[in-house]
Amino acid sequence: MLDRIFSLSLNISQFLEEFNINSDNIKINKLYAERELIINNLIENQNKDEWNLFFLENKTKYFKIIADINIIENDNIKSLKKITESYGEQLKNLSKQRALLIYSK
Repeated sequence: MLDRIFSLSLNISQFLEEFNINSDNIKINKLYAERELIINNLIENQNKDEWNLFFLENKTKYFKIIADINIIENDNIKSLKKITESYGEQLKNLSKQRALLIYSK
């Protein structure tokens, strides 16, 4: 499950690198939704004996994957912030242009 979360985070990162105004943001929503399901599944199973045994046997690998996911998602958040700020600027400019058109009439 952690490997799948890692893979999804990488897919999101690659999608964000290629993101532009014409990109389909539904894809990124689907990737995050799938990731959320896996995380919820991990949370639901955390108190099971199999999970505890897995964790004890694979603690080092577990924390390494979590750290790697954390790094990727921090970069994803920065990319999403830039995209959001860009859209905000575009909306602000469109609003100014609209106001000028209304004023010029």
